[in-house]
Amino acid sequence: MKIKCEYCGSFISDSDEKCTSCGATNNNLKRNANNVPETIEQLKQWYVEHNLPDENITRFFIGKNYTEPKAFGIYKDEDTQNFIVYKNKSDGKRTVRYEGKDEKYAVNELYLKLKEEIINQKSNSKNAKRKKHAIKIETIVVLMIIFIVMMVIIATFIGSNRPSRGYYKYNDKYYYYQSGTWYINLIKEEKTQITSLSDKWKQIDIQNIPIELQEESSKYFKSQYHNDEYRIGNASFCSEIMKLSMDANVINTDYDFIKEGYYQSSNGDYYYFVKGFWFLFDTSDLGDYEYNHFYNFETEKTEDWEKVEYIPTELSESYKEYFLSSTYNSDYSATNFEYSTYYDDDYDSESDSSWDSDWDSDWDSSDSWDSSSTDWSSDW
Repeated sequence: MKIKCEYCGSFISDSDEKCTSCGATNNNLKRNANNVPETIEQLKQWYVEHNLPDENITRFFIGKNYTEPKAFGIYKDEDTQNFIVYKNKSDGKRTVRYEGKDEKYAVNELYLKLKEEIINQKSNSKNAKRKKHAIKIETIVVLMIIFIVMMVIIATFIGSNRPSRGYYKYNDKYYYYQSGTWYINLIKEEKTQITSLSDKWKQIDIQNIPIELQEESSKYFKSQYHNDEYRIGNASFCSEIMKLSMDANVINTDYDFIKEGYYQSSNGDYYYFVKGFWFLFDTSDLGDYEYNHFYNFETEKTEDWEKVEYIPTELSESYKEYFLSSTYNSDYSATNFEYSTYYDDDYDSESDSSWDSDWDSDWDSSDSWDSSSTDWSSDW
């Protein structure tokens, strides 16, 4: 830390014994604090207690006059009885930080430098770990991408040998395929009646499907969605297919284009459509109430909507005409579907994690000391 000289006003380090400008004694010299070593022997002990690596790794030689390049050190000259704090630069030249009789001051100089280097090394070690971790994550991401691509290729290959969901025509008969199951239409193509034909579908075993239709299904594929020109009922509204789809949690083919929201049939019943499923507002126990207020206090949800397997023919074949809105309106003689037990109200939560960036002088066994990162060209 920089302080002002009491005599000339120049800024000097609080660890300088004398002012570098006027030579006056620094009366505010910061030499030691609690548990701060004051002798070479105490500094050696401090070094050991803080689990620092071998001196040949840290390049701090305490009590030794080490003459090789790239080294910090302190020793007592037996001839002059002076304490000498030095740095050997990368080119082998030595700079002397301090030479004098004050052992406390000399020890404090090297002690402060050692702590400074510990902080730098810990920072470098932490950055190296982050970089290594980032590389690991990047490798994992690449492997995941490769895995996904391979799975897509495999799925595409498998899927290419499997019929697509939709309508097929073979030998003047209509077939419908969905979720591994085949259906055959029981209405001959020449019949002109369309109303209420949706249930004229029958599940058929795979062994009863013509081999040619199985092996070359794409050749006989008509479309994924129903077309009135087929003169057959909409397979997606067939009660048998609809029930199978609901049990298997499959969205029916033609449901892909049905708006999610509220519908009202001609007799006044309220329906709600979402994710391929129909729900009916239950009016069986209204009593004297305008709405059915079955409220579950544990789940905080209403229980006045029920999932239905069948819907009126008028709604299944002309659902657009009975659509009310995608959002709830208080004028409806029904409760808000979002408050029902069937409404999907799951949300992802993320928890923030934090880590402590502070460190002390203790050296952790997981840390890595790299003396090549030290600035060996400067004087100190």
